[in-house]
Amino acid sequence: MIDIKLLADDPDRVKASQAARGDDPALVDQVLDADAKRRAALTEFEQLRARQKSMGKEIASAQGEEKQKLLHETKSIAAEVKRLQATADEMVATRDELLMSIGNVIIDGVP
Repeated sequence: MIDIKLLADDPDRVKASQAARGDDPALVDQVLDADAKRRAALTEFEQLRARQKSMGKEIASAQGEEKQKLLHETKSIAAEVKRLQATADEMVATRDELLMSIGNVIIDGVP
């Protein structure tokens, strides 16, 4: 499997290699798109997870209606965290599956 870092750092080189093999260079863009979606989901996941953890202290000190509001918000954040984790996992699977379809980069002068 080709290294995602090489793909991200030099996509044109990998696209040229794909074309030289007669394979679809658009796979490179699909891999990069899946990886970007994975990164975005993980970033949002981490932000919400941090918010979720900090809310514990707020809930402990809250009273009455405010406490119920915070508990409800915590539940909705938990659901969103699960959704984002599932999205990130799905994008990893998609990215890795597509990466398996990309051959090694052709090096000039090597038969």
